[in-house]
Amino acid sequence: MSKRVYFVITTYNQERYIKDAVRAAFAQQFEPLTIIISDDCSSDATFDLVKQEVAAYTGEHRVLCRQSSQNLGLARHANALNDFIGKDMGEADAALIIGAAGDDISLPERTAILYEKWKQLNFADVSLFSAMQTVAEDGITLVEFYGMDCSKDNLTAAAFASGTFSVYGCTQAFSKGLFDTFGPLFEKVVHEDAVIPFRAALRGGVHFIDRPLVCYRRVSGSAWKARSQRTSKDARLQFLRHASGNVAVAENQFADLQRYLQIDTNISHEKIGCRLQKKLDHYRYEARLAQASSHVERLIIMLGAVRAKVPVRKVFKWFSIFFMPSFYQYITMRQAKKKSDHV
Repeated sequence: MSKRVYFVITTYNQERYIKDAVRAAFAQQFEPLTIIISDDCSSDATFDLVKQEVAAYTGEHRVLCRQSSQNLGLARHANALNDFIGKDMGEADAALIIGAAGDDISLPERTAILYEKWKQLNFADVSLFSAMQTVAEDGITLVEFYGMDCSKDNLTAAAFASGTFSVYGCTQAFSKGLFDTFGPLFEKVVHEDAVIPFRAALRGGVHFIDRPLVCYRRVSGSAWKARSQRTSKDARLQFLRHASGNVAVAENQFADLQRYLQIDTNISHEKIGCRLQKKLDHYRYEARLAQASSHVERLIIMLGAVRAKVPVRKVFKWFSIFFMPSFYQYITMRQAKKKSDHV
């Protein structure tokens, strides 16, 4: 049976950068390749610019464009794309989905390298990710290189369950079989790059390519912002924005584990289940903090977390974000400087 490779650009209000992302897709040195550009109902000119680039394209890659009729958000958009690809696959028995954001730039050799790694792994249900290079808003000025410590202990389901390790989502590619086996993402999930690698760790594994294949653009309003540039207000807003989404991530992982236990009854799941339960408990406290209307209420919730044996270090981080924002910002900047000194 045949294999298919999809290079998928997801866009939303990225009119300033979308041309670079699309042209980088067109420049991929791999064939046969299907490029899908999926816009999540942008309110700016993003999708119009996409259509202009596609109309002018004369290369060999197959290009498909789609747009959501309403803004779906991350998880629902990913689920819609999975359905779209499923209908397009025809008689192919497996597909590799290479993700790309509308404000990032993939290197020309990215698809070829990822496909070759997938082939070496016998087209298993895997998650692949790579090192990355961050660039300035102009897409040219190199900023920093980001590799990763990818020891075997870090690439296990237990590590992803505890939240101690994560992949660079902007560099990720994965087998469509992970959606076929485990089903759609929960709608409130905000980090698909936490759920998909967890699924892969249960199935064919998570694999790191120690070579930068993506230029991740630092822009205001992007998913990532240099830690040294985050203000105390940024930290509070990020905490509030992601609290309920983090609960959904842990709940999704729990459901995935239970589903996989129906497939492989020999898997040792007790350790994974315990780590997921602990993480879910922590996230639920965070969600309650996000919904609290006063500092007094937050203090009561934090005391309850301590009694429930949530690590003091984590509770102190919550306390710092809400009650000592300047101190939290100082610590964050020191950690960022220490990390950059080792790059």
